[in-house]
Amino acid sequence: MKWPIIVAIILLLLGAAIVFCSLLMVRFDFKLFSAVQYEQKEQTIGEAFTDIAVEAKNYDVIVAPSETGSAYIEYDVPVGEENDFSASVKDGKLTVTAQKNRKWYKEWSLFGNGSPVITLYLPKGLCGALDVSLTTGDVWVKEGLSFTVLNVDVTTGDIDVNATATGAVTVSLTTGDGSFSGSFASLSVSGGSGDMELADLTVTGALALSLTTGDVEIKRTTLGAATLSGTTGDIEVLDLSVSGDMSVKRTTGDIELKNTIVGGRMEIDGGSSDVYLRECDAATLYIEVTTGDVRGHLLTDKQYLATTTTGEVQVPRTAGPLCEIHTTTGDIDFLGLW
Repeated sequence: MKWPIIVAIILLLLGAAIVFCSLLMVRFDFKLFSAVQYEQKEQTIGEAFTDIAVEAKNYDVIVAPSETGSAYIEYDVPVGEENDFSASVKDGKLTVTAQKNRKWYKEWSLFGNGSPVITLYLPKGLCGALDVSLTTGDVWVKEGLSFTVLNVDVTTGDIDVNATATGAVTVSLTTGDGSFSGSFASLSVSGGSGDMELADLTVTGALALSLTTGDVEIKRTTLGAATLSGTTGDIEVLDLSVSGDMSVKRTTGDIELKNTIVGGRMEIDGGSSDVYLRECDAATLYIEVTTGDVRGHLLTDKQYLATTTTGEVQVPRTAGPLCEIHTTTGDIDFLGLW
C-alpha cells in the first residue's frame, strides 16, 4: 500500500519541478501561458480636447504624462481577434472605450493571463475632468498631471492616484486596494473590501473615507477636515495635520494615531477597538469605545472626564479644554504608564 503513495508523491514532485523550470525559462512571464496573446498598438490624438472619459471592461488603465508633449494612447489588442478599442474627440472631450467580451475558454489560463493595458499619455499641465470607469482592472494616475475634477469608479481592481486636482476627487471601489498622494481640493473614497493608503497627500478641503472591510494607513498628510468610517479593520495614522474637525468611526480593529494634530474637535467612536494616541492633540476630544482600552499622551493639558464600567482609569488632573473618554470594558490611561 505504501508504494502507490510513494510513486504518487514522486510524480507530484516531478510535475512541480517541470512547472518551476518552465516558469524559470520564461522568467515567470505568466502571460506566455495564456490562451490569449496581445499585441500593442498606438493611436495619436491630433484633435484638441479638455475633458477625458475612459470606460473599459477587463482592462488596466494607466494615465501618465507624455514626454513628447503630444497626446497619444498605447493599447493592447488580442492577436487574431476583432479590435474592440476606440478613441475619439467630440465637443472637446476625449472618449476612450474598450469592451473585452470574449468567451471564458479564450480567457482561461492556469496562471492567469493578465489584463490588457490602455496607457493614455497626456501633455503636462492642467487638463479638464478625468472620468475612469472599469468593471475589472487596475487604475494608475501618474505623478505630473493636473485635473480640474477626477472621478474613478472600479468594481474589482486596485487604484493608485498620484496627481493634482484643483477640484474634487471622487473614488468608488467595490473590491480592491487604493493608494492616494498628491494635492486635491477634496477627496471622497467609498470602498467595500480592501486596504487604503494615503501618503504625502494634501487635501485643502475635506477627506471622506468610507471603507467596509480593510485597513487604513495615513502618513505625512495635511487635511482641511477628515471623516473616517468603516466596520472592520485597523486604522494607523502617522504625521497628520487637520485644520478642522476629525471624526473616526470603527466597529472592530485597532485605532492608532501618532503625531496627529487636529485644529478642531477630534471624535473617535471605536466600538470594540483599542485606541492609542501618541503625541497627539486637538482643541477638544471625545472618545468612546464599548470594549477596548484607550491609552494616549496629549501635547497640551486637558480637563479629563473619563469613565469605565470595568477597568482602571488613570488620567492627569489638569485644567484645559475638555477631553472626554468613555469605555464599557477596558482601561483608560493617559499618564503614560503603558
